[in-house]
Amino acid sequence: MNKSFFASYFPFFMAVVAVAALGLGLKHQTSALNEAALRETIQGEVEILQARLQSQVENSELITRGIASLLSRDEDISQSEFSMLVTGVTKGRDDVLNVAWAPDLVVTRVHPMEPNRSVLGLDYRTVPDQLNDVSAVRDSGQTAFIGPINLVQGGQGFILRMPVYSRDQDVLEFRGILSTVFDLNLFLDRAGLMGDSLPLDLVLVKLDANGQPKDVAYGNEDVLISQPVSAAIDFLGAKWLLCAIPLDGWSAAQERTLSQTFLIMLLCGCILGPLFLLNRMALSRKVVIENMRHANLRLDSFIQNFPGVFVTYVQEKEKRDQVVFATDSTLDIWGVPKETLYLTRRDVEECSKRGRRATGRGGATGPRLWYDLAPRLAKHQWRWQHSLAGRLGAPL
Repeated sequence: MNKSFFASYFPFFMAVVAVAALGLGLKHQTSALNEAALRETIQGEVEILQARLQSQVENSELITRGIASLLSRDEDISQSEFSMLVTGVTKGRDDVLNVAWAPDLVVTRVHPMEPNRSVLGLDYRTVPDQLNDVSAVRDSGQTAFIGPINLVQGGQGFILRMPVYSRDQDVLEFRGILSTVFDLNLFLDRAGLMGDSLPLDLVLVKLDANGQPKDVAYGNEDVLISQPVSAAIDFLGAKWLLCAIPLDGWSAAQERTLSQTFLIMLLCGCILGPLFLLNRMALSRKVVIENMRHANLRLDSFIQNFPGVFVTYVQEKEKRDQVVFATDSTLDIWGVPKETLYLTRRDVEECSKRGRRATGRGGATGPRLWYDLAPRLAKHQWRWQHSLAGRLGAPL
């Protein structure tokens, strides 16, 4: 029974396999497209943050360069003059903690004074953690953006160090190091990296000479192993990398996939439902055809063995009755071959009468042929009629 069931519905099962494969392919493709779309969206957000952070770094360099240009021209500058200069240049930059001027690597001016008084007199040569960076700036003549570092006055921050030179005719003379210190959190918040509404999990890392992550300035280091999108940032020669993933991880792309999967399943159901019905209708039709075949076989057997005439004709409204089938016994009973039968009911009756006259008592029974016929057409346009005729005295 099971074998017959599977054999009967084999086309439907093949359709199920094909539609299931198509559905799985569409689901996989949809998942890939959703993740790609999400990655593209996150990449766009990261590139915006990259541009803002890059602009923040460049603006910070301009602030420091403006102060350095004045220091390179004056032999000396008082604390009040230095504070006035720094106040004007850094106005609106609450992320700037202080600006320190260190002629010959010793801090002599700092602004603001009171919260950073402890920095005055600091000799960078006595601070091993900062000496290498300070020496590199002095020796290379290049501005450096350094951090994050632990600040002397507490907390963490970035330091932008710029060498200051004075020109004596065609000779450049090193005068000292100008350092602008930025609060780490305020600097990044100003660039938009720390907003509560930011739907990203970020990490900002400094790269080594080989392009590998070295120091994490901000964020969750686990982001680096979560297939993040990234954008490179040039911190005045130092290479940094901003990486990000969605706040809820890449599984956020699957939330949309669930609704799309439901639509795919609904589509598959819309395809398979009619196919199942068609398969069932085909099986039912096959049963009907088989029953009709057996009925025709029984009818053929009856016709071949019936000892009289079997006639099939069509009654059509406002037209003569048309004989469409007759058995070979018409010649024996009515005396005419079946091919010469007239196409009207009256002609058939006449044939039966001629047969009766020709055969005498053993002739055919013509009138009996029509006794059981239904009334003439009233409502229908046409219908089939079957009639039987036999010899007198023979049972029908």
